[in-house]
Amino acid sequence: MKRSISLLLCAVLLLCLTGCGGCSRAPEVDEIYDRVVELVEDSRQLNAIFYGAGLPVYDKESVIYRDVYADDPSAYTKEYSIVDPRCGFVSVSALKEAAEKVWTPDLLEKQVYPAAFDGLSASIGSVSSIAAARFQEDGGNLYCLDGVRENAPAQLIFDYSTMKVVRPSNATRVILSMDAWEEGKPDARFSYRLTIAMVDGVWLLDKLTV
Repeated sequence: MKRSISLLLCAVLLLCLTGCGGCSRAPEVDEIYDRVVELVEDSRQLNAIFYGAGLPVYDKESVIYRDVYADDPSAYTKEYSIVDPRCGFVSVSALKEAAEKVWTPDLLEKQVYPAAFDGLSASIGSVSSIAAARFQEDGGNLYCLDGVRENAPAQLIFDYSTMKVVRPSNATRVILSMDAWEEGKPDARFSYRLTIAMVDGVWLLDKLTV
């Protein structure tokens, strides 16, 4: 009996390793199409928040909010503006909650969160530079770094009808190829490779769409 069970387990393992029986088979496009579209469309708002214009803020130059800034004891107001809570994001945890519904934990920890909440530093020879974190939280307020709107990149537009699964892909990590172009430049198409990964039974983006 034990020998039969061992042989059965070996057969199952062999099937998985060789991709037979669907153990490691990459999904077909029609199996993941709706989820990919949902993720890419949901990522648009996040791209704008984390890499584009940021979040709407109280205008420091407006007389309407002059007293708000005058009464704010936070040192962040020198380089940051207070995020307007009517946008729906009032804390760093709220931003993370939204991001974790779209991007993989690995992508968030390696790329998104360091730039958004910690700031980045770089050195070339004896010259060092520091990029301030995009968002800070203090005293119940969420702050967005001033000037981010000036460097906002163009959003990418995707032609979902060109979506293809490419190698190497498997049952838990899929590389997709799609035609894309920068917003406002439909004649300048290029092929864009996007990666999705299965995390706790849910497909998430494992590559930025900016």
